[in-house]
Amino acid sequence: MKSIGPAAPAKPVFDVEMLEERSLFAAAPSVYLLGNSMTDGIRYAGLHDLLARDGAAVTLGRQTGPGYSLAYNLNLKPGYYTSGYDPDQPGNGDPWGNYQQAFASTWDALTVQPAERRLLSDKDPKDLSSTQNQGDVPITLEFMKQFAIHSPDAQVYAYSRPVRRTDIDDNGNSTGITFDYASEWNKPYVESGTGKNSNLITRSYTLQYMSLVRDAQKNDPATAGMLPVRLIPAAEAYYNVDQMIKAGKFAGTYVHSITDFYADRSHPRGDTGSYLIALTFYASLTGNDPRGVAPTSSYVRSNPDASDAKVQSLIQEAVYEAMVYSGYTGLTTFLPDGTPPPPPAPAQTPYKGSPFAVGASAVTIQVEDFDTGGEGVAYHDAEAANLGGKYRTESVDVQPTTDSGGGYNVGYVKAGEWLEYTINVAAAGSYDFSFRTASAGSNATFHVEIDGVDKSGLLTVPKTSGWQSWTTVTRAGVSLSAGQHVLRLAMNANGSTGSVGNFNWMKIAPAGSTPSGVGSISGKLFSDTDKDGALDAGEELLSGRIVFIDLDGDNALDANEKRVTSGAGGVFKFTGLAAGSYKVRRVFPGGYHLSTAPLNVTLSAGENFTGGLIGAAKA
Repeated sequence: MKSIGPAAPAKPVFDVEMLEERSLFAAAPSVYLLGNSMTDGIRYAGLHDLLARDGAAVTLGRQTGPGYSLAYNLNLKPGYYTSGYDPDQPGNGDPWGNYQQAFASTWDALTVQPAERRLLSDKDPKDLSSTQNQGDVPITLEFMKQFAIHSPDAQVYAYSRPVRRTDIDDNGNSTGITFDYASEWNKPYVESGTGKNSNLITRSYTLQYMSLVRDAQKNDPATAGMLPVRLIPAAEAYYNVDQMIKAGKFAGTYVHSITDFYADRSHPRGDTGSYLIALTFYASLTGNDPRGVAPTSSYVRSNPDASDAKVQSLIQEAVYEAMVYSGYTGLTTFLPDGTPPPPPAPAQTPYKGSPFAVGASAVTIQVEDFDTGGEGVAYHDAEAANLGGKYRTESVDVQPTTDSGGGYNVGYVKAGEWLEYTINVAAAGSYDFSFRTASAGSNATFHVEIDGVDKSGLLTVPKTSGWQSWTTVTRAGVSLSAGQHVLRLAMNANGSTGSVGNFNWMKIAPAGSTPSGVGSISGKLFSDTDKDGALDAGEELLSGRIVFIDLDGDNALDANEKRVTSGAGGVFKFTGLAAGSYKVRRVFPGGYHLSTAPLNVTLSAGENFTGGLIGAAKA
C-alpha cells in the first residue's frame, strides 16, 4: 500500500495532525455508509470495484433517503433505502438492512454525511413541534455511540459534499445568477448570535464541524476510545478542479466548467463528479495515493475520446491535493519524496489593518481597499492580471480615476466577480448604502452580502456618459447587526457593453442621514488648450464663469433657468434637483465653443452626479 503523505496546513490554516497511520484495508474490509442522494451519487458498484482493485473482498452497507439529514437517518424516517454487498451472500442485494440492524455486526468503517442541519443546535424544519435537537454534531455523536458497541476499533469518516449550483433551481431552470464554486465554498458559516447564517455547505462549516465533533467524541466516555473522526474532502477536491479549470488546465478536453461535474443542481455527473467523489472515498478509506487509480466501468463515458485520460489525470491530482492539504484526513506531515508541504495560504485580513468602522458617522470604503487573502478568499477576479496595472499587485483590476477626489477605481468588472471587506458595526440598526459607479452601458446589476446573506437585493448600474462619468446609486434601510462582519460586493449581470461598470467607493451611513428625494450635479470647467475634449495636466481650470441648466434646449441662458458661477478650481454645483433629465450648459464668450461632449445627466431620486466636465476651446 502506497501512502499519500501529509495532512499539511494549506487553505486555510490547520493544526498539523500527527496521527498514527492505520490501514483500513486488510483482507476483508467492511464499510457502512449513511447519507442521502449525495452519498448515492458515489455509485456503489463503482466504489466497490475501486476498493476491491487490490483483491480485497469488500463488504458494503448503505442507508440513505432523499434529502435526508443525519437526524432523519437516525430516526429511521420512513422513505429511506438500504442495500449492500456481502462476499458471503453474492446474490443478496440488501444483506445488512438499516443501521440498527447493521450495527449489530462488526464493521471497519462508518461514513456519515453532515451539512443538512446546523452544527450544534437545530430543529426539524418540516416538524417544528419536534423537541429533538437535530444538530449535526450531536446526531453524529449518537451514531458513533451506537456504532461503538460492536465496532469500537472502527474508523468514522465525515463526507464533505460539493456545494449546490446557484445558476439553476431544483427543476433545472435558470436563476439568472452566475455560479462560482469558489465563491460559494468560501462563504463564512456562523452558527449563532451575531451574523448567524445558513452557509452549511462551505469550507467554514466543514472545519468547524470536524473540530466540534472531535471534541464531542473525546468528551463522551462511550466514544473517547475510538479513532478521531476523519474527513472525506470531496468538496475540497471539487474546489481544486474549479481552480484548475479557471487556470486553463482542462483546455482541449470536454470539461469547460465546474458545472460539467454536475448532473443537476446538486448531484454529480457519472464520468466526472461521481468518479471524483468515489476516488476521494477510496483515498480516504485506504490511505492509498489516488494518482494513477483509473476509473472503473461505472465512471467511464459511453463514447470516450483522447481527452478522457487527461481529465481523469487532473481529477486524480485534485483529489490528491485535497487529501494532502485539507486537514483532518489523518495523514502524515511530509510528501512521499520527503519534501515539506507548501506554506499556509494567507488568512483574510483588512487591507488597512483594521476593519472599516460603521457607526454614527458615515464611513467611505474605497473599493480598491478590499481585504487581503488572495483569489477565492478575499476576492474573485476573472483574469489573472491586474488589467488596470495600478495600486495593488493582486489580479483585481485597479486604475486611476478622474472622479472628484482622484485616487483609483476598480474597473473591467465582470459578472461573477466579487470583493470582500471586513467591517465592524458599532450598533445594530438600519443603514443607507451608497455606491459610486460609472458605465458606458446599461442594465448591469450587482448586490451586497453580509456574511454570505444578500442584504441589498439587485441594484442597477445606471448608464452615464462614459467610464469616468460618475453617479451614485443608493440602497436605503439595510439592517445590520452589531459586531464584525464580512461585506461582499458581488457582481450579478453584465450590461450592454459586456461589463458591469466601474466602482470608485461605497459609503455606509445611519439610515436617514443620506439625502433622499433631491440630488445634485457637479463638475469642472476648463480651458481645452489642445482641443482634445479631455482635461489634461496643465490646462487651466476656469472660475467665475456662468453655468446653467438649459430647460428648453436652446443652448441659451433664459431668465427662468437655474444658474451658478464656477468657483475655485473651476468647480460648479447644482443642488436641490429632483429626479429627471438635465442639460448642463455654459455661457461662452465670443470665439469659444464647447470641446467636450454635451453634459446631459439623468438623475434618479436623491442621486448626486459628480465628475462632469465642460471644456472651452478657441474656434
